[in-house]
Amino acid sequence: MPVLVQEQGIGRGEPNIAAVMEVLSPGSSGDETTTHHPVPHVLTSRNRSFLLENTEYAVFDMTRPDAIDVRVHSADARIRVLHGESPLELIERLTEFTGRMRPPPAWLDEGAIVAIARPPQEAPEIVDRLVAAGAPLAAVWTQTWCGTARTVLGEQVLWNWVARPGWDDYVAALAQRGTRPLCYVNPMFRDLPPEAPDTTRNLFREATEGGFVVRTDDGKPYLLKQGVFDVALLDLSNPAAREWMRDVLVVEMLGAGCQGWMADFAEALPFDGVLASGEDAAAWHNRYPVEWARLNHQALEAAGALDRTLVFHRSGFTRTPEFSGMQWHGDHTVTWDRYDGLASALHGLLNGGFSGIALNHSDAGGCTVVPLIEPPVERTPELLMRWVEMNAFTAVLRTHEGNQPAVNAQVWSSGALIRHFARFARVYRGLAPIRRTLFQEASARGLPVVRHMAMHHPDLARAWEVHDQFLLGPDVLVAPVLTPCVDANDCVVKPAVWLPPGTWVHAWSGAAHAFGPDGSDLDVDGPLGRPPVFVRQDSEAAHVMDEVLREVAAW
Repeated sequence: MPVLVQEQGIGRGEPNIAAVMEVLSPGSSGDETTTHHPVPHVLTSRNRSFLLENTEYAVFDMTRPDAIDVRVHSADARIRVLHGESPLELIERLTEFTGRMRPPPAWLDEGAIVAIARPPQEAPEIVDRLVAAGAPLAAVWTQTWCGTARTVLGEQVLWNWVARPGWDDYVAALAQRGTRPLCYVNPMFRDLPPEAPDTTRNLFREATEGGFVVRTDDGKPYLLKQGVFDVALLDLSNPAAREWMRDVLVVEMLGAGCQGWMADFAEALPFDGVLASGEDAAAWHNRYPVEWARLNHQALEAAGALDRTLVFHRSGFTRTPEFSGMQWHGDHTVTWDRYDGLASALHGLLNGGFSGIALNHSDAGGCTVVPLIEPPVERTPELLMRWVEMNAFTAVLRTHEGNQPAVNAQVWSSGALIRHFARFARVYRGLAPIRRTLFQEASARGLPVVRHMAMHHPDLARAWEVHDQFLLGPDVLVAPVLTPCVDANDCVVKPAVWLPPGTWVHAWSGAAHAFGPDGSDLDVDGPLGRPPVFVRQDSEAAHVMDEVLREVAAW
């Protein structure tokens, strides 16, 4: 297991996708160990736990049955051994070192975040359709707030973090509809192409001329290839660069009405780059996303906006939780599989919880289309619905149009999709009392919102084996449907769910199931719109769920 912040790859080793991507671009598909957010932390079923404090590149060899071999590219290895009598205690000890994630702003409880990167005139109409159908929306995430540029790959975000012409009118249109805009930024800058819209600033020129970017040995800006254009990377070791970028975030983003943003990337610091501080870039590589999160945190703090702004990051390392308001998994493929699809999004939730990442989530429906294989990998309505169902029971319900919106099903693509999305946006909103308690636990103790079964049932071997369901806190059990229907006209899915000891009530039917000290497996119907969800009888969560279902039924 390499401990290296890096692009996850396309498909992360899924055989069919890898077979094509590795021919087109060797190394581009990644594998199941490639990740934006590695954490060199081990926690075992015997309540043994240790953390490698180093930021330098390391490798964990997990192949031996009797030992774990750790090798770190440093003159010294700093290992912190943690003590606790349960997984939750060990996570508390871990997060005393990593830091703990702050609660999200209160407005997140209002509903879902829907991604709309369409032309400005189209977005309000889409919002109207969703709201008219009963979908509560907390925010609209607009990746193209700074404008777009056309390349041979199509229309892409213009990497110049200044509002596009007409942005103020767009913000006002959303405000009239009772929602708010979220934006997009990353620590890289593209020189403006001739066809770029008019703008007040060229951040690429400012950053390169001001000495705010990573450089090569000969003192020139180190240009990185991003698809078909080159970008310069912010030098976070440079105090002047940090101050300049902090002002960009405050003036150009908060000042433009952005009430949060996706703080993307931060994996790209080249090992042979030259930093203003004179420090070794290779040793800084895993530290870079932590400093990117710290800079965003400092900008919000300077503006007095920490409590009202949602910033979510893709990349991270051990100390990221101290500064991040939310993490997300990056660009999953629009597939069902455990490599990089829906099942892997669930695994990311579970692994993140063991790693100090208490608040994390995935794009509902995934992001990456792979058109070059047969049949093409494109998002189906069924996949989108199942992903929305799962994410309604996590920290955030947020959609993504995907890298090729035209071939992906969207939550507004049909009446059935709109109604389904509205149903689960209402479920998400109704679960706010449960989530808000868990947000406070995350802030105070480092405990994750979404929890592996073993966190609350560590003495049962079966709890450690289950990887296709999760707990929302201790009392809500969710088993997402992770496989498509065989027959779309007769969709009957019966997932096997493991229920722990005690009495659990099936959320949709009200049927109660009581089990002894070992728990039991149970086959459950999981039709579209009714994924297997259970609540512990007589718990506070059961009362909240009753209210949720009554409200949804009345709607």
